[in-house]
Amino acid sequence: MSLNQSYKLGDVLNLNLITESVDPSKVYEMVGVYSYGRGLFDKGRVGGSDTSYKKFYQLGEDHIVFSQLFGWEGAISLVGAVHVGKYVSSQFPTFTVNSDIVNKRYLAWWLQQQSFWDYLKKESKGMGSRRRTINPDVILSAPINLPSLSAQAAVAKKMDEIFPKIALTKEFSESNNNDSFSLLISMSHRNDLTEQEKINQGWKLTKLDDVLTQVSNPVDVEFGQHYPHFGIYSFGKGLFAKEPLNGSEIKAKKLYRVKSGQFMYGRLNAYEGAFGVVTDELNGAHVSNEFPTFECDREHITPEFLMAYFSAPVVWENLKRNVTGIGGGAGNRRIRLKESVLLSEVIWLPPLKWQEKIKQVSEKLTTIKQEREKNLAELEELLPSILDKAFKGEL
Repeated sequence: MSLNQSYKLGDVLNLNLITESVDPSKVYEMVGVYSYGRGLFDKGRVGGSDTSYKKFYQLGEDHIVFSQLFGWEGAISLVGAVHVGKYVSSQFPTFTVNSDIVNKRYLAWWLQQQSFWDYLKKESKGMGSRRRTINPDVILSAPINLPSLSAQAAVAKKMDEIFPKIALTKEFSESNNNDSFSLLISMSHRNDLTEQEKINQGWKLTKLDDVLTQVSNPVDVEFGQHYPHFGIYSFGKGLFAKEPLNGSEIKAKKLYRVKSGQFMYGRLNAYEGAFGVVTDELNGAHVSNEFPTFECDREHITPEFLMAYFSAPVVWENLKRNVTGIGGGAGNRRIRLKESVLLSEVIWLPPLKWQEKIKQVSEKLTTIKQEREKNLAELEELLPSILDKAFKGEL
């Protein structure tokens, strides 16, 4: 393909702001823009009296919308029919496309290139990587080479055929992960059994205080030392590693070292599923005192069963009723789950044989998930190459 004409984005995009003054009596359906070319998402409704913004921009048909804060990492998208008429804040300028020069689908794909995001990153202003701001003039001054409209249409058609297949693969993978998650929850709760059937099969009502022991391994924070640490995802998704902390960055005088196999939770967001089991990879890492940690009495309870049990939203809802703290209501970000409240919980505990089966299933599903994620990561790495080949006419 011959890239036979050089333009600026300002030649093919026109700033087009459908500005609406915020009416305190009106409710607005708001939209956000995902980073990394993942499109738009609904943010929910906002009352005009609940926002400090004086104006919103309304999304129009075939608008292209940019995030001034995160456009440099791909927060750019063509507006589809489902979002027309909804609103964005004034940090999301909108543009119309000059269809005499550029095919809108071709342009939408062109804007997903890493090279374009890097250009915006270089030209953006601000202190620090997360504070860059992109002025619309920077966007409009970006160079773009365009082939004929017919060649653009051919590229757009090819990309529109390829990427839905990739998206379907991702969706299928996520669906499988959710199914695996549901299976483990089902095995740990067995809601298909009556109480008498559970008793007959060896299940026992057990107070967590009888099978869990809170442990603490404090470590003095020293200036210049590095401390591996991690966080806990909400919604039963477990633990995730973070970059090591330098002692000079830590205000606390102590951290707490954990061991693999220990069960733990986040005091602040336990009511939304922030539970986890320390993996071998995180053995010896550190947490603050906001993450109570427990050893399991392995003669009665396994960490894998506990993790599966506490992955159920119904458990979080029950805990929420017992959580105390400022505000005391669901959704308050400052309420904490006390250890005494957790340990006072009474649960149906299955026999070890069934818990071991949960462990075996969990390990198999984890292996499958890791392989699936590896394949998806390889697929993600191909996307920039596919885009590059498309705009070079090599597909």
